[in-house]
Amino acid sequence: MGDPRSSSRFGHSVWSRMAPSYAITLAAACALAGCGGQIREEPCFAESNEELCAGASAACGGVTAKDRCGVVRTVASCGACAEGSACNVNRCEMLPETDAAFCARLGATCGALSATDNVGAARSVATCGTCTGEDLCKKNGCVPPPMPFEVGGRVTYDHVPARDGVTEGGVRLDYAGMSEKPVRRAVVQAIDATSGAIVTTGSTNDDGVYKLALPAGASVKVRVLARSTATNYAADGVGPEACRGAAWDVRVVDNTSRQALYAVDSAGAFDGATASADLRARVVFGGSAYTDRSGAPFAMLDTVLRAFELVCDGKPDANLPPLLVNWSVRNTNTSGSLSSGAIGTSFYSGGATTKQLYILGKEDVDTDEFDDHVIAHECGHYVEDALYRSDALGGSHTSEDSLDARVAFGEGWGNALSGMVTNDPIYVDTTGAAQGDGFDFGVDTAPEGDDRGIYSEASVQYLLWHAYEARDRAAQSGRFDRLHAVLAQHRSTAAFTSVHAFAALYNASFGDADIRTSWATGLASPLDALCVGACTGSGDAADLFDTDNDLGLAYGAAAGGRRYPQGDAGSSFSPEWWRLYVPLTRGVPLSGQHERIDTGGYDEPDNKYGSTRWYRFVGDGQPATIAVSNLVGGATCTQDVLDLIVFKDGARVVADEAGRGATAGCPRVALQTTTPGASYLVDLRGLGVDVAGFTLSLP
Repeated sequence: MGDPRSSSRFGHSVWSRMAPSYAITLAAACALAGCGGQIREEPCFAESNEELCAGASAACGGVTAKDRCGVVRTVASCGACAEGSACNVNRCEMLPETDAAFCARLGATCGALSATDNVGAARSVATCGTCTGEDLCKKNGCVPPPMPFEVGGRVTYDHVPARDGVTEGGVRLDYAGMSEKPVRRAVVQAIDATSGAIVTTGSTNDDGVYKLALPAGASVKVRVLARSTATNYAADGVGPEACRGAAWDVRVVDNTSRQALYAVDSAGAFDGATASADLRARVVFGGSAYTDRSGAPFAMLDTVLRAFELVCDGKPDANLPPLLVNWSVRNTNTSGSLSSGAIGTSFYSGGATTKQLYILGKEDVDTDEFDDHVIAHECGHYVEDALYRSDALGGSHTSEDSLDARVAFGEGWGNALSGMVTNDPIYVDTTGAAQGDGFDFGVDTAPEGDDRGIYSEASVQYLLWHAYEARDRAAQSGRFDRLHAVLAQHRSTAAFTSVHAFAALYNASFGDADIRTSWATGLASPLDALCVGACTGSGDAADLFDTDNDLGLAYGAAAGGRRYPQGDAGSSFSPEWWRLYVPLTRGVPLSGQHERIDTGGYDEPDNKYGSTRWYRFVGDGQPATIAVSNLVGGATCTQDVLDLIVFKDGARVVADEAGRGATAGCPRVALQTTTPGASYLVDLRGLGVDVAGFTLSLP
């Protein structure tokens, strides 16, 4: 047959194979056509199936294409796609995953799920499964159900001590001596971290520790209010335990911000049990100015609570009415609008429904929030008003003024109480730049000279402090039990509240052992002024009105008497002018040495001893008219120079306080009936004008 690779000259087919292939070139064809040359064959090596697929960019499926030798070839399969993919036009494309695979890939075992699936499409699955048992679906995972839990911790505040100039190097606030103290008996709230709603409420104990029981699933912040409330206080086993069954509600508020309540909040939220949710109300003073005074409201709250504990020493179940402590960093020593901070001074404001303290807080001028004695003093006015009785007129006063005896008692009581509350008889009030100045005095220091008497707040504080301290015979401590027992009698006493009435009741109740030295030596006042007849030291009957005028005889004596006002500028007066109460009898007009208003040269004289005159009328069951007439010294009845008020057992019965008209200077009152044997006290008050004489009559 010949060589299989040869061809017939006239033939038209050539035997070939994949590699190499033989093809007839144009030159060879020409030779065959008549040139007489030989046929020249060149080899062509075709690509493999894999190479053909690759050249056609086919990753899967069959492909038909011309190879590089020009031969059309068909490859049945260029490959298979991986699981989860399918061949589409010779390319492997991923198939959309099942819902189960979608949930599994994203780690969701329960609940609805919306996300991007494996091929980039948005997908939502109604449920990736359900939880078993009591487990709950949370963030597409099954978790055990939440359990109730407790959040607790300790709350503290920074306290800045007020130093005295007697033993502590000068009056000032000592920022270097600042200490961290527990916030005691304060209201603690758990606040929903999202809505701000109150979840639950508790309180701190006397070490500042609190615990709040919270429901399952709660997420809360902790808020501590500058508020303490109790309806039937039970001892907590920590700290002072005198109060048992007592009730109170004290709030420290900002009077310049609609009396908003001060509080501190935790920085973060709590959704699980913890015992370390501690809070601290800080005080930061940079040397010249405060940058944080969050601790101030809690300092004042603590001082008020210490005053309550002292009261509970005498009455464990004391029921104290609500008290607002108004404090602001804007509260300054100028007088004006209380809501703007122009409060003038720290003071107590009583009322039938709302009892309030206003406390100075303007730095570099006068701040009282850390002057514990000042806070306790003002709280003393509240306690006297709320639990006992105060007949004080209020008004301007200093430690060396000769005051109306009611005012002297109220101010001396507040000073004495401040020493009892703090266990420190040195009263400190700081003022000035960087709170580096002020004044101090000792409530335990005996008064001297003209400052000894029932009109002296220094005399009052001295007697009350030593009566307190005498109860346990230990320095700078005492018992409040007897003080409470006597002060409670003030509520129903026929006399005005004064140190004389207090001492007379104390002596009648407990004898004179606790007060003899203070009264007879410190006040240089006769003991017999306290008793009907002469005092014996025990079993005496109280003479609430000093009917024998023992005080007047002592103060008006030619030798060793008192001057009004105090000091060298004062004048001596007769025993009758000094008499505490002058008897007022029907048909006997009074126009003697007592009937005289003397302002003493004071700038604000209305609450001074010489500007008020007291009288006592014993009721006889008949109507009574009491009138002033015959003014001496230039004043006339149409001038507003005198007011006349009648009291019975501390309550106002009738008054003439007309500012103009015929009785402006000659007041007249009518009692429709009088109770037989009852004491009616006539309080005649001067209004800043000296009246050399007048007549008081009861026809």
